[in-house]
Order: sequence, then structure tokens, then C-alpha cells
Amino acid sequence: MLLTKEEKEIFQQALRQLIYFASLFVFIFLITLLVRRIGGKPFNENSIIENIQLFLLLFSGLSFLLFSCDNKDYRVISFLLSSFCFLAACRELDKSFDLLIPVISWKFGFIFPIAALVYAGRNFEKSFRAVLRFACLPSFYMMCLAVMIIIPIAQCIGHRPLVEVVVDRHSVPAVKEFFEEACELVGYFLILMSSLEYSINIKKTTIDKKEHDKH
Repeated sequence: MLLTKEEKEIFQQALRQLIYFASLFVFIFLITLLVRRIGGKPFNENSIIENIQLFLLLFSGLSFLLFSCDNKDYRVISFLLSSFCFLAACRELDKSFDLLIPVISWKFGFIFPIAALVYAGRNFEKSFRAVLRFACLPSFYMMCLAVMIIIPIAQCIGHRPLVEVVVDRHSVPAVKEFFEEACELVGYFLILMSSLEYSINIKKTTIDKKEHDKH
């Protein structure tokens, strides 16, 4: 059976999503093994889980930053994505920043998205068109899913008043911590996967653009 170019691209995209799906299962399985092995309270502050979260965010942020050097058309988007990863990394280190920078604490991390937004605002029309192009990429929807898991699911369902309704009062802190950190961990892993998909997407758009210019 011969496939058209468009059908091949759709098939490849679906195959990558299947790989990401399987990778998430493997990741959660490995986390389960790790938690069983180390015991204790792995989801608490400054724990092994928080260190893994930090690694995922920093690696994703650096990846997006690297992509900004490779593709001018998506440089604004890459800067913005990188800045939000670094902001989230600062948020994960809130206890450390409470000691290092009292009062301001992790909030100094807002300097990253502010700088990226200022850069984008210098050429609003070009930046707006870049956002529209990005919204058509598969990686955009993967990132949307990750953000949904990290914020509304992790923070709202893991909100103390709701947790207190369904579990014993003495278990609230542990359950709340576990649910929030576990959801955030999954969300950050999806961001890492979406950064890989993003690199594939922008390389494809670059190739398509070159082919279009030739004709």
C-alpha cells in the first residue's frame, strides 16, 4: 500500500504519539520502582521526586533555548517556552529561595517570562504570527495537556479543602502532597516529551518552507 506524503506525515505523527504514550507508562513504572526502593517520604520538599521535577524542567528549558538559536521563525516562541520552564524550576526551589532571597523568594523567577515577553513585544506583529503558527503544531496540544495536568488538576483537585472532605484529617498533608507532586511530575515529563515533538515540528516546517521557496 502506497501512502501519500500527507498520509505518511500523519502516520509518523500518530506513531510518535504512541511512543510518548508508552514512554509515560515506562516513566511512571520507573518512578514506582524508585519510590519503593528508597522508601521514606519521596514526595516531600527537597526529595528525590522534587529533584527529578527540577531536572525535567531545566532540561526542557535548555532544549527550548537551544531551539531558539536554530530557528528564527520560532525564536520568540522558544524563548517564551524556555522562560516558563525556568519559572517553574524556580517555583520548585521555593524552600531554598526562601532562605537565599527572603520576601521575594522564588518569585524572582518571573524575570524570565518578563524578559521573553519584552523581547516578543519589540515586534508584536511578527510575534503574533509566530504564536498562530505554533498553535497549529502537535507539540502545542501536548503542552496544553501538560499545563492542564499541572495547574487545574494538580492544584485544584489537590486543594486542601477538597482533600479534607474525602480523607481522614490526619492524612490530609500526605495525600495532598502526594497528589500534587505526582501530577506535577507527570506534567513536567509531558513538557519534556513536547519539547522533543516541538523540535521535530519546527524542523519539518523549516524543510517545508525551503521546498516551498524553491518552487
